Amino acid sequence: MNRYKRTERIGAITQILIYVNSPNKVFTLARFTEMFLSSKSTISEDIVILKDTFESQKIGKIETITGAAGGVKYIPIVSKEKKKNIFESLVKELSKSERKLPGGYLYIGDILFDPKYCQQFGSIFAEAFIKSSIDYVVTVETKGIPLALMTAHSLNIPLVVFRKSFKTDDGPTISIHYASGSDGSLRLCMRLKMLWRKILMYLLLMDL
Repeated sequence: MNRYKRTERIGAITQILIYVNSPNKVFTLARFTEMFLSSKSTISEDIVILKDTFESQKIGKIETITGAAGGVKYIPIVSKEKKKNIFESLVKELSKSERKLPGGYLYIGDILFDPKYCQQFGSIFAEAFIKSSIDYVVTVETKGIPLALMTAHSLNIPLVVFRKSFKTDDGPTISIHYASGSDGSLRLCMRLKMLWRKILMYLLLMDL
């Protein structure tokens, strides 16, 4: 029967809370006690160390939930300094002359599909809505999908994509007509019926 050192437990717990599963997912202490063959008091001490480390390094928040259904979860929080660095990096990238397009537009396709930027801005968006009890993140194909997906990941909720068409094996769909914001014409979009249960609140993210 293996005994785990504190450094091993803390490393594994960090990996589980942030990477292996989704942020904002609650894990019971019992799960960790079984995994590491340790007492609840020992795991609780590990969690306290994690909370202090995350707070001092400004890499997010470890939150504990009391009660029978309680446990611990990781909440992505981007520090003001890091946000400033992210925005400055984005402004610098967007300011490059080769991004200028005819008609006064900017080329941003590579940024919208860059995992680094999508992960960073997904965490920023998620932080802004973390207390809003959102059930779904909603977007329209295609440019908004990467950012919406990273936001949904940070919030630990499903992503719903409105598309112009679906394949037969995607399952039943619901069609919605809407007026285009550019020319006022009536257009059609669809969403999968099975991905959308009773909706209480959703966050709509769209590319500009």
